[in-house]
Amino acid sequence: MDLACWGQLALISLIPATVIWLLSRRTGASLVNIVPLRVKEFEQNNPDRQIIIAGATKARKLKSDRSPRYGLGWAVSRRSVLFLTEDGLHCGNWFLPLNTITEATIIKTPAEEILKVGTSSDQYYQFGLKNCSAWEAQSVLPIMIERSNLVLSVTSIAFRLGIVGYLLWVGIRDFVQQRFNFNTVFYLALTFLFLLPIIRRLITRIEQNK
Repeated sequence: MDLACWGQLALISLIPATVIWLLSRRTGASLVNIVPLRVKEFEQNNPDRQIIIAGATKARKLKSDRSPRYGLGWAVSRRSVLFLTEDGLHCGNWFLPLNTITEATIIKTPAEEILKVGTSSDQYYQFGLKNCSAWEAQSVLPIMIERSNLVLSVTSIAFRLGIVGYLLWVGIRDFVQQRFNFNTVFYLALTFLFLLPIIRRLITRIEQNK
């Protein structure tokens, strides 16, 4: 089996992962529609707790403290509703008591807000949120505010560059051989899909430097 056949098999195997990634992004948006239902359930299960903030989130639990960045980890992150009450943060079966939170920082990006939380037991969490001024207005959880742009992880960059390199090789080969067909268009579309996050980061960086 030659290199082209192996490359095509690899691309075919990526289609389900790409579909899952796209669906996961829509899941975050669709959660907004079920927040009222989750709030009602939370109030029924926790009648003694007062909800201060409730919003849809993509959540990750990390082994170490690190800055948020784009990566494959967000594609499989927890989709849920994040609650701030007078005694802590609640997200699914995660409960972070306020008296155990040692760091809480909201990192604002052009697309969303990332709430980065560290605890006294060396547990670290990141919650992707839609822009919400309520987090700045509340006084229960002391929060620092930072403005930044998320960068792509090394793994994500290497993965994208590897795929883009192969796609460009196929496109150049078909161009030289004057063999344009559906596969060529498909490869070009995938090239754009994998390059899009990098292009967006470059445009944002250029606009900020103006």
